[in-house]
Parts: sequence; C-alpha cells; structure tokens
Amino acid sequence: MQHISVFRPSRIVSGLLIASMTLGQGVFAQPSEQDKSTRIQRQGSDRPSITPAEDIAEMLIGNTHDKAVSRRDLLEERKARQRSIAAPPRPKADFAPMEPIAPAQRMWTEQDLFEDPEQLAELWRHEQEHPSDRRLRNYQAFAGMPKEPDAGTKVAQSQWQPIGAGIFEPAGSQWHKTGRIRASQYVYDDELGYTTLYVASSGGGLFRLVNFLFFAMWQPVSDNFPAEPMVGAFLVDETDSDRILVATGDYGRRWGTGLYRSLDGGDSWHRTSLDPAPLNSFRIVQDSTNPNVVLLVGAKAVFDAPQVSGIWRSENFGGSWTQIYNGPVSDLKQDPAFPQFWLAGASGVGVLESSDGGRSFHAINGNGGTGLGGANTERINYTISESHPNYHYLLAGAPGGVMHGIFRSTNYGYTWTRIDQGDTISWGLATSTGAIAVDPDDPGRLFVGMGGAQWTDNADTANPADICWHLNGAGSSGCGPGIDGGHPDFHSFTFVPDAIDPDNTRVVITNDGGVYIYDWSTHTVDGSANLMGLNVGQHWPTYHGTLASSHSDPDIALAGTFDNGVVRIDVGAGQKVVAISGGDGSKVNISPDDSDDFFAGYGLGWRRAFNLDGTGWRTIDCSLMIPMAPGIQADTTPSFGHWMYTYENRDVWAKQVNTTCDWQRVNPSSSPIGPEGFRIQQLEQAVNSREYIFYTTGIGSKDLYVMQGAPIGTLTPELRTPPTGYMSIPDASAFADRSLLQPETIYYTSDLGSPIQAWLSTNAGDTWQNVRGNLATLLPDARYREMVGNPSNLNQLFMATDVGVLRSDDRGATWYKYMNGLPAVIDAMSIELVFDNAAEPTLYIGSFGRGWWKRVIDDAPAEAP
Repeated sequence: MQHISVFRPSRIVSGLLIASMTLGQGVFAQPSEQDKSTRIQRQGSDRPSITPAEDIAEMLIGNTHDKAVSRRDLLEERKARQRSIAAPPRPKADFAPMEPIAPAQRMWTEQDLFEDPEQLAELWRHEQEHPSDRRLRNYQAFAGMPKEPDAGTKVAQSQWQPIGAGIFEPAGSQWHKTGRIRASQYVYDDELGYTTLYVASSGGGLFRLVNFLFFAMWQPVSDNFPAEPMVGAFLVDETDSDRILVATGDYGRRWGTGLYRSLDGGDSWHRTSLDPAPLNSFRIVQDSTNPNVVLLVGAKAVFDAPQVSGIWRSENFGGSWTQIYNGPVSDLKQDPAFPQFWLAGASGVGVLESSDGGRSFHAINGNGGTGLGGANTERINYTISESHPNYHYLLAGAPGGVMHGIFRSTNYGYTWTRIDQGDTISWGLATSTGAIAVDPDDPGRLFVGMGGAQWTDNADTANPADICWHLNGAGSSGCGPGIDGGHPDFHSFTFVPDAIDPDNTRVVITNDGGVYIYDWSTHTVDGSANLMGLNVGQHWPTYHGTLASSHSDPDIALAGTFDNGVVRIDVGAGQKVVAISGGDGSKVNISPDDSDDFFAGYGLGWRRAFNLDGTGWRTIDCSLMIPMAPGIQADTTPSFGHWMYTYENRDVWAKQVNTTCDWQRVNPSSSPIGPEGFRIQQLEQAVNSREYIFYTTGIGSKDLYVMQGAPIGTLTPELRTPPTGYMSIPDASAFADRSLLQPETIYYTSDLGSPIQAWLSTNAGDTWQNVRGNLATLLPDARYREMVGNPSNLNQLFMATDVGVLRSDDRGATWYKYMNGLPAVIDAMSIELVFDNAAEPTLYIGSFGRGWWKRVIDDAPAEAP
C-alpha cells in the first residue's frame, strides 16, 4: 500500500513561523569574554560560524528526494546487520533467583547540584509538598474550567505568541542554547516520509525536526498533553511513528505523574494504567522482535524516599503494564544479536540480566558482574555495541555524586574492567546526570558524560592504560583536542544514522543547554539547532521576581533561568532572547530609567551582581550571606537616585550602585523583620515617588511584612498579612504593581498550602479583598504562582499557575482559562504586565520548560459597577 503523507496544518504552520523568526536573526555578534563561572573549559577562538538552517537539515534529518529511505528499508537494513554480526556465543545464562532490592536511603549532598544542602532542600520542598495525585486532580480540574470567549467577542482578540526561537549566545554559535533536553531518538516518520530526529525536553514535552521548504524547524508534538510534559523518557514506535510513549518525571528535576500514550502522532494523549506509577523515569525500550513489547525503567523520588522503583513490561505498547522487577534501576538495553537477553543497571547491585525476553531479571553472574564493585554504584548508564555485541560499556556513579568508573566488558557483561583514567567528568553530579553511547559501527568509539564529557575512539584497546580520552574542554591524553559539548550536564549521545548521511562523523548531544551536534573528525560542535524554534527554556522555578520588564523601554525584559543564566529578552522587531550570564539565573531587575542596567542573582554559587550598559557583571555580596537564589532590586523610582536593595535573613539592605561595600540596613538593627527564625525569601519595592514601600515574605511563612515611609534606615516592619485563616502549609508571595498608576497596589498569592490564596490590596496591605472567587471550587489544587492586574482597570486580573494562565474581568469573582496560543498545560512561573510607556498593555510570562510568551491585553468589559 502506498504511503500518503498527510500534514497536520496546526503542527506545520506553527513551526514555519518559528523557523522564519530564527533565520531572520541577522548577523551574529563577535565573541565576547565568557562568564568566569561557566563549567565548560572552552578552547580556541577560531570557531566556525553558525551553520545555515538548510545545512542543519541535512545533518539531522533525511532528505525526501535523493536520499529517500522507507521504514521497511531501514528495518531490513538493521536486521541484516544483526544477522551478519559475528557474535561470540554468550556465556551460559545464570538463572539464580534474586530477592527484590530495597531502595537505598540517601539524601542529596552539596556536590549533587553545587548547592548548599539546606538551600537544595528548600528548592525541592515545593515538589515534596505537591504530590502527584494532587497534581493529577489539578490537571483534570483545569481541563474542565471555562475557556476564554470565542474570537469576535469582547475578549480573545489576540493570542499568546512565543518570544524568540531559543537562547542566542553572543560568544559563538557553538554555544547557542535553549533548555534542558532529556533524550533524543531517530525514527522514520510516517507523516513526513523520512527519518528525522525527536527530542524530549524537561518540562516542555516532545519535539520533532521538520524540513519544510527551505527551512529546518522544531515542531511540538505534545502541545495537547493533558499534564505537565516533564519528560524523563520517551519512545516513538520504529514501526509506526503515530504510536508514542512519554514517561514523565525527570530525575533530579521534578516528579512526574505517570506514563502517557498517543496513537495518533501526538494529536491526543491518554494516561496509561501504570499504577502505582514511579515518580521519575529513565528509559523506555522497544523489543526489536516484537514492537508491541516495551519495557520501562522507573525511578524513585528526588530525595530517594521509599517510592516505587524498578522495571515494568507491556505487551500492548503501553496500554497496560506489569512490574517485573522491584528495586532501583537506572538504565536498560536489549542485546542486538541475542534479543532474548536484556541488561539493566541497578543501584547497589551492578548489572541485571534477563534471558527470557525481558520477563524477569536477576543479578548477572550471580553477583551483578565480576570486577564492577556494584555495591558502591548509585546510578548506572549502559550501552552495547551493535557491531560487536559482546562489548558492553557502562558509566557508574557512586554515592556523593562522584564517578565510580567507566567499565568495559567483552563477554556480555559477565566480567568488567575499569577503563577510565580518573574522574574528570562527575563534578559532583554523577547521580543526577549521566549518558553513555558507543558508535553502532565501531566498538572503540565511546562517548560518556556527567557534568562534563569525554570520548575515545579506542575504547576496545586491550590495555586500558593505552586508551586515549579526549577530555572535557581543552584537556586530552595526547590523542588530540578535548571535547566541547556546548554546555555542561549531559543526558544522551545519539549517533547520526546512515539513513541521514552514510559514513558521517557526527553525534547528537543533549544536555542542560539543549541539542548540540559534535563532529569527532573535526572536533567541532554546533548549537545552531537550538535557535530553530526549540523554545524549552526553564524559567527559574522558585521564589518569585525572576521576570522583570523595563519602564523606559517596554520591549526589553530580563529573566532568570535554570541552567542557562540570566537572559535579556527583546520583544521588539528582533524577537530575540540573548544570554548575558552563565550558571543559573534567579531574581532579576532592570533600572527604571536605563534598560541596559541589569541587576540579578546568578552563577553556580549564587552571587548578587549588577551589569551597567553591558560592561560586565560586578558582584556585590560583600559580607552579606548568600541565600538560595538571591536577588537585587534596582530602585523603581528614578527620583530616589541610583540605588539597589537586597536582603539576608531578617534584614533588608540598601546601597548606591557601585562596587563599594557600604550596604546599610533599610530597617533598624533593633527591628529585624519577623520573629526569630524568619528568613526572607522575597523582596518587592513599590513604584511610589512619594515614599519608600518595601514588601517581604518569608520561607515557610504566610506572613507579609511591609516597611513604608522614609528615610532608609528608619523603616520599621509592620505585619500586614491578609486574613487567610488556616493554611495547611504556610506559604506566601507578594507582587507590587509595576506601574505609576498603582503606587500602593499589592497582589498576594500562595502555591502550596490549602486553601490556596489570592488577595488584592490598593493601600499597601492595610485592607484586603479576596479575589479567589470561583477558583475555590473550580481549581482548588492549583499553585497560584503570581498575579497582576491591569493598572487602568483592576477588574482585569491575570494569574500565572502551574497549569496555565487565568483571567478575570470582574475583580476576581469569576476566572477563566486565558490560553489561546499556548499548549494545553504550561507551568507559568512568572507573569509581568507591561503598561508604562507601552503602546498597548502587554503580558509576558516565563514558563518552566516552554520559554517565554507575550500577549497584548485584548478588550474586556468596562469598569464593573
């Protein structure tokens, strides 16, 4: 039967618009000095310029004309390759029974994410206190909420539009970025009619690369996902690309809500019967002999709490599941020559083996693999050579985030030899990151990555001491240049298949920066694919104030991101998002009278810093303690002078914008904020030219403290918390109105405890109005992250939540979904309303996993009586 390619307009057109914006970026800037906090040791200055989009298309996706290849041809080629393998006989299978493995108890350490343990605990506190069952109820309730009015009515004259097409890196095209990409897969796509690349983002869902006319562009596949698409693993059926499985939960990042299946190429999704579902997922593998059989590796919670872990098996492509192994497992592979054998990496054991087609697993060789030292393993990434399937490799992490070793087996995993020459890649991240892959055509070409990366083309050399590694950055062992993977923290390596380009020398790398193409023959990397509409930036997830717009130039905004520093957003003609720092980016601010003066918390160890007119960041912590994701506020009113403000523990501090360490208290030392033990998590300053107004909220507290008056140093904190009543988990955030029209308007929300709160005050918190309205019954489990109002009409309120954006036109009495143009579910972390000096009032949102979006506020009913 002849295959007819039917293009889904909604999926193609959106990608075309994004690709058009990408190619319109213009001339790329000259390299500038890199942020000193970056974890990549970048070498050389003669880097290649950005690869044109049509060249990227040839590198990553099949051509439908001169290189057209059918799926049948690809599968027959693979089977022929497997039949031709001169594989040594496997050792006799060990069927020794094994007791289920109890989950190892371990808390995260400082090395895991380069954070203080106490700060790390605060970061994940939100996830622990917002379990999966509550999130599922939230998604279901959101789906049933009232939609915004149809086009032609007073509302819905506009829709949300993505900002930019990735994160532009001024220092060079090899370092362009977008956000954390968890995994990738090449597959023959029935709809497109050629082999293409699919990638899964951590929070943004699934994308495929489409060659449309003269453009290559990323096209979202999971925008109809009924839950947050926090992808831990995914699988596109190699025999029918309309069949897709997505397992949610990215270990070390955020818990998931189970496994979802699509049978129509992502047009619709349904949660499967994987109950109880693991909170995180590592791998989904399809049986090469039966496409309906798939196996899933599920993981524990972030903090290794006693949760469901192990291996699940489905015989109807994910329709139903059976758990076949109970214990911590982190990777899974099928033997390409003897497909009845499966291998898995198991924490505290080493290697598990199945010799019955993946129906049961036991410790290989009775001990998890001789020479491996499996008892000291925490996480294992596993790979098998297709051309020489007796060659197995694994990358093992140990407790504490260090590397246990890189190991090789030449007898199918029964005995192991360590082949690395020391830990140069873990960077304390060996349990939260990990990737390993061997070239399908060459058992000696091996890539491994954790925090850093290294590779070799003689991993099969008999004497491990003779293996020459290209180390991360400029380092090597005498075999040539090191590897630049584009960005730290590696999650997968995928060799570009012959179906794309026979005998090519490229590998697709995914990491916390996005997608990078590394050529091992030229030792070059290209990040251009990140600027082709792959909008999966992760807005910083906790402690509000990570999105700020400019008063003087409403087209300019600043945002803090997870993994990719602080970015400058230009929503004018350029539509560009530009990286302006390294590390992580947290709270940000822009000077009210100069859109090129930036203030932020950023970096790996968190620093308070400012950057004037692009002259570089200057840290200004001085002797102040550094809390989790600290921030600096620029004075919101130019008439007060060029000042900035920050906080530590129970005090707010102020100083003029310079590098002198002369911080002074805003509140008297005799009047600290809050009771003993109170710790500030948020500082807001009102746009008020008459007097100072500072708002502070605390970690694990529902209280709001206000300091109002003048001068600096005499402002006494007053408790002005709304009458919330009982909250199961005390939590609060407050947001000062950013416009000159509302100098004393403050918005108050919470996103953890029950009942969730939403309040409005127009007199700096002296009195409050409850604006939760019908959300109390329609969406009681949502996380109300941030609320803003239209300064010219406070009946119009807008809410950023963990499921999407809401709007009210009657001052909070009734709310509806304000989602036209957005994915079905999007975690809107921050919302900013640009009003002063703006041609039209415009909303910006920063999301966790789908980047940044804007929308002009459309018409609505006039002031309510």
